[in-house]
Amino acid sequence: MVQIPKYKQFISEFVRQQMTVLGPNLAVSTANRTVGLEVNHKGAALEITGDPALVLKTMLGEFSKLSPHLTNYFTRTFFVKYPDIAEEYGEPIPKINFVCALIKPKA
Repeated sequence: MVQIPKYKQFISEFVRQQMTVLGPNLAVSTANRTVGLEVNHKGAALEITGDPALVLKTMLGEFSKLSPHLTNYFTRTFFVKYPDIAEEYGEPIPKINFVCALIKPKA
């Protein structure tokens, strides 16, 4: 079982990443909508109560409501860095293929 400090580290890094994408206010308020999670204005996870894997799933669900493709992309990259959390998470994250409208597809 992954210890709560490691989940706090994962969540803090994830929220800070979202702060650069969505803006600090939206990212922090989105994370704080998660039951069992308290995040400060700098994006640091202060407290996780309950099952940390469930708290993480719930938080990622909140971010997915805003930006499902980016949330899945960032979650996949974070799971590479935290394979033990990915294993506990237990659900596959869909692979996202980004497409640039400025590049013509090959025939």
